[in-house]
Amino acid sequence: MKHFKSLIIAAILGFAAHASAQTYTPWVLGGNSLSPTTPPTTAVFGTTSDNPIEIRTYNLMRMYIDGGNGKTSGFIGVNTNTPRQMLHVKGGNILISRTADTTNKALGSTNGSILFGDETSQTFPYGSWGIEYVNDSTQGHGLNFWKTWDQNGGGLNNVVFLCEEKDYKGYVGIGTNHPKQKLHVIDGNILISRSTTTSTAPGSACGSMMFGNVVGDGHPLSKWAIGYCCDDDGNGGLNFWRPYNSQTGVLNYAIYIDDKNGYVGINTKCPTSRLSVDGTIRAKEVIVTLDGWCDYVFHPDYKLTGLYELEAYVKNYHHLPGVPTESEVLENGVQLGEMNAILLEKVEELTLYVIELQKQIDELKRQNEERE
Repeated sequence: MKHFKSLIIAAILGFAAHASAQTYTPWVLGGNSLSPTTPPTTAVFGTTSDNPIEIRTYNLMRMYIDGGNGKTSGFIGVNTNTPRQMLHVKGGNILISRTADTTNKALGSTNGSILFGDETSQTFPYGSWGIEYVNDSTQGHGLNFWKTWDQNGGGLNNVVFLCEEKDYKGYVGIGTNHPKQKLHVIDGNILISRSTTTSTAPGSACGSMMFGNVVGDGHPLSKWAIGYCCDDDGNGGLNFWRPYNSQTGVLNYAIYIDDKNGYVGINTKCPTSRLSVDGTIRAKEVIVTLDGWCDYVFHPDYKLTGLYELEAYVKNYHHLPGVPTESEVLENGVQLGEMNAILLEKVEELTLYVIELQKQIDELKRQNEERE
């Protein structure tokens, strides 16, 4: 009886061990096979079920691989069991650095990069773009956004570079790893434009470059701006303007350069000359260049209008010959150079009239003296 009991206990333990071996196959260091009866050709660490995998230390979850066949299947969480992306790190950082051996470089970069791209291949394994930290005198000191060598062409370094050098910390370089200003562009232009729809740039039709002192939520547009503006008819130009603030309001078209002809307007967006000013101009001196002057009045062949003829003209037309009429001045304004020449012409003509009158006076005096 005692021997029979021993056999029963041994059989139960053997069955339990067999059942345990079938249900919970342990992971082995050399890797597992996906088939329990076939030797592994590819070592596998994982499961054949939809169960997730947790990696723990000190019985605390450190890494989590989602199972199942849903949208998050295969997502990896670090310090979280609800990963929202292919890699989700919660409460920590991701650090990419190099070893002390400077010859042991990451493929395609100096200190290791985060690489982005579409499909990759063995020939082009780097994706299309990379972000890398560099720290030497040749490559610069800072964060380098760079273009990798791919099927579309060669690499392109320092597309955007965030500098950390002592005197240039936080400076941004485009095309350079040694920016000398907050934004330094090498061999390129800066373009500000609007989309085909209405611009959403605050305070500006097509976007502006803004300048000023300290700004805040109450006055976020600063003090002065340069922007391109245009109307529905396609007419436009470069506008130097002052954004609105409660002390001074807004000042549009402080200086405006027209697209069509390069004409400059001050306080106007419709310049009709090289310089059109809607306001007063104050200067110490104005020099006007002319093609000629009125010394011809004193030429012997100059025909001076007789005074009686001049009197008839004035009575008929109410202005001097050659002088613009009131209606012409109101419509077209006064051209300073031309008007000064006209006035000088009239002064010189007056001089001739005075000389002629003086001659007549002298002749009358002589005749009176002879009678006496």
